[in-house]
Amino acid sequence: MTPTQIGAFAIDWEVYLKVNSNRAYFHEVMREIEALDVKSKSTTESQFLNDFYKISSEEKLAFIQQYIEKNIAAVLGITKTLKMDRQQGLFDMGMDSLTSVELKNRLSAAIKINLPTTLAFDYPNINALSDYLLSLLVEIDAASSMTENNSADNERKQIENLSEDEAEETLKRTLREMGLSLIHI
Repeated sequence: MTPTQIGAFAIDWEVYLKVNSNRAYFHEVMREIEALDVKSKSTTESQFLNDFYKISSEEKLAFIQQYIEKNIAAVLGITKTLKMDRQQGLFDMGMDSLTSVELKNRLSAAIKINLPTTLAFDYPNINALSDYLLSLLVEIDAASSMTENNSADNERKQIENLSEDEAEETLKRTLREMGLSLIHI
């Protein structure tokens, strides 16, 4: 028979409950936390990315082009719906250095990636900018998918090769990530 071991933990309840939300006795607490999280999630999630990853591959370029057009109109103060020439230079449309930075900031916020300040200079029209953003998002999505597939196998191999001290440190780090911290008595 294995001797009983006792541990005391300081708990970050928000993190702990997110990890252990399937426990029946935590459902009421989770509902309260989720209600509070709805507001904060809306500021961290990008509606653009949510919509982008839901549409088919064939629709992605047109979706990006329309999104860029909408943001160009916004930064230039255009209120009428105009058909934009996607080959026309951004600066020929009336954009200047300040509005190009504002466009860059809007697009960076939408795709959750810090884009270069020279974006409008490097990709001077809607088509070039759309192609760049599409290739960037497709590359990130592919890298993310590949990472997810290899992640589980790599973690299992790494755990098998840990020394006892390394295993202990890994356990402590995992507990911290779960909102728990070991209290030494």
